[in-house]
Amino acid sequence: MTKEEKELMDEKFKGLSSLMNSQFINVQDRLEEIKIQTTRTNNRVTHNEEEIECIKGELLEYKFLKKYPKAGVILIIVAIILIGMSIFNLKITYKDLKDNVKIEATK
Repeated sequence: MTKEEKELMDEKFKGLSSLMNSQFINVQDRLEEIKIQTTRTNNRVTHNEEEIECIKGELLEYKFLKKYPKAGVILIIVAIILIGMSIFNLKITYKDLKDNVKIEATK
């Protein structure tokens, strides 16, 4: 191999080496973009999974009422009775206050 051929080969290898380096840099840049996008996507998925778990927790009450409808009816009846008792108690209290005001007004 002559000196000229050796210089030509060295020049070709340098060109090939710089081309490969630029390709590696390009691949690294693309991989970094993919990594960033994947991280964003994973964050969105994690956020959505947390929301789904929250919704599942909120639906437990409805599932309970769907599974045991008699319990739901009993709860509604108890709530109505308690509201009725509260209203009755308020009427009695209001009536007592009204009577006390009349008694004080006549004195």
